[in-house]
Amino acid sequence: MRAVWFVAAGLLALFAAGLWVRFANTRRARRMNMGGAITVLDIDRDRITVSGLRNTPITIDLAQIHKVAFFKRDLMTVDLICCEIGFTDDEGAGLLILDEEMARFDDVAEWLKALPGFQEDWFLTVFAPAFEENYTVAFEKSA
Repeated sequence: MRAVWFVAAGLLALFAAGLWVRFANTRRARRMNMGGAITVLDIDRDRITVSGLRNTPITIDLAQIHKVAFFKRDLMTVDLICCEIGFTDDEGAGLLILDEEMARFDDVAEWLKALPGFQEDWFLTVFAPAFEENYTVAFEKSA
């Protein structure tokens, strides 16, 4: 009987350790974006400046954005709403992914509403149902 108890306790410990590693890796990964932590430095009417995407801070103009999508990441107990911004600048194509826990996320989401044809009700589509990705393209520039 003791052997069964030890086996069950061992399996439970392995399961808990596996969940902890997944949780820790998810939290670490979401704070990193394309090799560095993203920080929104400045937002004005036509452009946004971010650091952490490349070696130096970059400025992205509204006209350079070709796609904006919102989605959720399942973090086991909560969802994390993310914004994916595809853009093209002098150095080529880039992808910026921000999440709702980053400073100024709401400011960026508001700033994106200036894009022509932007789907302003994206939150209703992404928010529910819970623990689903709900990938929603809120803006896509026509070719």
